[in-house]
Amino acid sequence: MKRILALAALALAIVIETVWLVTEKSEPHGFAFYYVTAFDILFAGLLITGGRLRWLAGVLRIAIGLNFGLAVLDRFGVLGAYGSPAVSWGDWSHFVAYTHQVNSFLPASFAPVLALGATIYEIVLTITLVLGIRTQVFPLAAAILLFLYATAMTLSLGFASQLAYGVIVLLTGSLLLATVDSTFLSIDALLNAKSR
Repeated sequence: MKRILALAALALAIVIETVWLVTEKSEPHGFAFYYVTAFDILFAGLLITGGRLRWLAGVLRIAIGLNFGLAVLDRFGVLGAYGSPAVSWGDWSHFVAYTHQVNSFLPASFAPVLALGATIYEIVLTITLVLGIRTQVFPLAAAILLFLYATAMTLSLGFASQLAYGVIVLLTGSLLLATVDSTFLSIDALLNAKSR
């Protein structure tokens, strides 16, 4: 039942995201377009197969982990300075300012704490998802964080603000990964093989 609900949620998210991609006028072929489209296509493949392709689920688990890792690198300037192509923040101060913008319903003094908390959470998700540790638990943890992001972005900036980042597809895709076997290229698979 959980998998059926996750599949239905992912299908709806992909439809919403695809409609936005087709109708978005401001940046039809920029980085966001290709980034979101790639996740949409990969998750559509997982959706079509009902989550039965272990290798595809594993690749998506790793991709979501790398996505969190790249976001962390971005806020520390590793991917380039603020204003560079494919860079959202470029440094910590711009990330804290964005955190406040996304959580505008909270006092500004909360932004540095939320930024630090999100960064720690994302570092843990990067490690666990890329390495494949507790492959049923950490995709769910990713979905929880993405739900919080989606909610804050919607409340502060409107529903469409999250579509440029593919948040709802990543959220519903993470929920699906928590219900399928995504142990391809994982520490979990190695540990299971040794225990047999």
